[in-house]
This record gives sequence, structure tokens and C-alpha cells, in this order.
Amino acid sequence: MPTCQTRYQAKSQNGYTLLEVVVCLTLVALISGLVLRPGVQAQHNAKLNKAASRLIAALEDQARSAISNGRIQTVNLSNGRLTTGAGNIYSAPETFTLAPKKAPKSEQLKPIEFYPDGSVNAPTLVLSKGDLALEIEVGALSGRAYVK
Repeated sequence: MPTCQTRYQAKSQNGYTLLEVVVCLTLVALISGLVLRPGVQAQHNAKLNKAASRLIAALEDQARSAISNGRIQTVNLSNGRLTTGAGNIYSAPETFTLAPKKAPKSEQLKPIEFYPDGSVNAPTLVLSKGDLALEIEVGALSGRAYVK
């Protein structure tokens, strides 16, 4: 006589549950955020350094011009641009800000003056983009510009 046995067979799982998918996507997002963030930061730093190099080259060019011509070279700063009587010598890239380091409100913005003896009268300039910033200083006696 045949016996009647009830067998419970486990159904095989054909896919993943919603919870498993959400956990995997969350982990992938966290890991990619940690990996990509330094790369983006490095890219912003590189752009800022390139803009600073161009600014330093423009300032040092004016210092050399003052020495070779034997005349004072005056450079004005306004709206992120350095200008001379001859025209524009440097413009900060579109998303960058170029301004003098904060001075007392009573003090007006004075032009940068390069003298024939190699000295200079210049404020410290700040080139920034978002939360990144570089201070560019021009040596008072040497006329050499550098990142502070």
C-alpha cells in the first residue's frame, strides 16, 4: 500500500530581495564617493595652481618690464582682472575670484606698482575657487611673485 508522505520542498530563490539590492547600491555609492572625491579635489587644486602660475608670470613680467624700461609699471586690480595702461594682462578664470587679501575698510585699493630698481608696492592677492584659496605675494624688494 502506498504511503502518503508530505514533502515540503524549499522553493529556490530566483532573484534578490529589495533589501539586498538597496544595501548593495548603498555600499557602491559610499565606496565610489570615497574613491572619486580625492580625484575631484585634485582636479580643482590643479586648476587653481595653473591659474596661480599664470598670475605669477604676469606679475613677474611687469616687474621685468619696469626694470628694462626704467619706468614705474602700474597694475590695477578690478573685477578679477589685472590691467595696465596698455590693456589687460591677466584675467582670473570664470569660476575663480581674484582679490586683495582683506584690508581695513578705511584703506582704499591701491594699484600695484613695480619700480625700476626691482622693488614693488603690492598687496597680497588671494586667488580662490569655492573653499580652495591661494595667497600670492610679491616680494617687496625682489619683485618676485610666489604662492604664500
